Amino acid sequence: MLYNKPGRQINEQEMELAQAIINIGAVGFQDAIHFETAEARAGQLQVLGEIGREMTSTLDLEAALENAMLHTQRLLQVEACVLFLLDEMGEKLVLKASGGRHLRIRDVAIRIEEGIAGWVTRNQRPLIVNDVRANPLYQSAIDGQTGLLTTSVLCVPMERRDEVLGVIEAINHPRGTFTEADQQVLSSVASWAAIAVDNATLFQRVAEERSRLEATLVETVDSVVLTDTLGRIILINQAAGQVFRINPDRAAGRLASEVFADHALGDMLMDQEISLPTSQEITTPTERILYATISEVTDVGRVAVMQDITALKQIDRMRSQLLGTAAHDLKNPLNAIRLGADLLYDAPLNEQQRRALSMMQRATESMTNLITALLETIRVESTANVIYEPCQVNDLIRRAIEDLRPLAEAKKHKIVYKAPDESLLLMGDPSRLNSVMSNLLSNAIKFTKPAGQITISVEWDDEQATIRVKDNGPGIPEDEIPRVFEHLFRGRINVEDPDNPIEGTGLGLALAKTVIEQHGGHIWVESEEGKGSTFFFSLPREPTPKTGSLRKE
Repeated sequence: MLYNKPGRQINEQEMELAQAIINIGAVGFQDAIHFETAEARAGQLQVLGEIGREMTSTLDLEAALENAMLHTQRLLQVEACVLFLLDEMGEKLVLKASGGRHLRIRDVAIRIEEGIAGWVTRNQRPLIVNDVRANPLYQSAIDGQTGLLTTSVLCVPMERRDEVLGVIEAINHPRGTFTEADQQVLSSVASWAAIAVDNATLFQRVAEERSRLEATLVETVDSVVLTDTLGRIILINQAAGQVFRINPDRAAGRLASEVFADHALGDMLMDQEISLPTSQEITTPTERILYATISEVTDVGRVAVMQDITALKQIDRMRSQLLGTAAHDLKNPLNAIRLGADLLYDAPLNEQQRRALSMMQRATESMTNLITALLETIRVESTANVIYEPCQVNDLIRRAIEDLRPLAEAKKHKIVYKAPDESLLLMGDPSRLNSVMSNLLSNAIKFTKPAGQITISVEWDDEQATIRVKDNGPGIPEDEIPRVFEHLFRGRINVEDPDNPIEGTGLGLALAKTVIEQHGGHIWVESEEGKGSTFFFSLPREPTPKTGSLRKE
């Protein structure tokens, strides 16, 4: 304000100077206001950053939320800040954290159909109520639980992936009116809180799942070893510790190759070139025989699950010994019966006696063949180690054809075989593989009606060779296909004509399956009744031993 002195008027130049001074002061005042606002904003951002770091750097959810509410209450300078989480049923909001003085908040719960917090939860939108007495959503009963006299409320939802986890309320603004800026600040806190709640929930679920998994693995009767992606031991359960004589606690964190030094299991858990899943029989330092299966566990490492088959192996050996003893003991009386029958053959017999003698000779021959096949099956099954040497596929097939040519010609069969254009070698036991080839070809000849056709073919690639024996015989009924490789199984076609049954022991295909699997291969059949059968077996081009062993330390 400018005043005129008595006898003197303020001239126009003085008025311009005064206006200039006023303008400079106004700019300075505005700059001061802007500086104060910027400084306050920077302080808010700093506090929000601290809240975010605290809530995302700890899994102690309760402490993190309490500190966040305390910081937010001070930041907004409100009387209180409270945080509610939606319960598992999605029906109530339960108070989990609060910040402010003189609060008596314990176990407060609000139904989502009620109050300001309920409205925000249902609508997933923030709400500013600067005069709660004029808003129908306000419920004064809650003040009785909190000890507050509510006049204004700012409530924002806590959301994660479009799902409401809860709400945060700021109660009683110091100047009585919440603004959009206050809402932005509280929404930022709610975003951090939602991340913290989500992380803690996920961590809790993972921890619970891991606890259940570890309890299951530790208590299971199977031996279990779990490693990480680098081959370090994560878990050795009690059963594995006992059979390998290893302390699981002291093994944790060490490389599997160190823990299972000079053991096949260590190599299987560490070898990066091995194809998984893979299975192998192993022997432990306690002389237990385990059937181990090694599998890849995504984002974890590898797991070895090992079943103790020692008792099964012992039973199998006892079975083989019993059958072998019985077979040997039966051969002597059978030989005596056959010798007696041969001596009687030249004696003067009537027609009825000669028929009875022929029947006895056929039965003796059948029993002798069965015992011979049984002994061969026991021998092959009890010898797991295969002596590998180069085998020419063409030689195996041609030898079987030549050996069985008289039988094929007797039934006027045509055998079609086109040899491979190149020399095709396999690694295996020639005598055992020849028995497989002969068995399949012999079956095709026997079961195909006279003047039939049998086709043998070979397919191969860099990994394996597959041999196929196809006939145009009667085929195999669909319900019998799963059983054709079982011991002593003989199908309905075998006994169609009781007076002229097809000769066989029911052991040939079972023996073939054992031999092929010992070589690391696979055998199967495709057949349709009335349209013939095709038997296949595939063998790897390189040897893949069936079993390994662990030396006792």
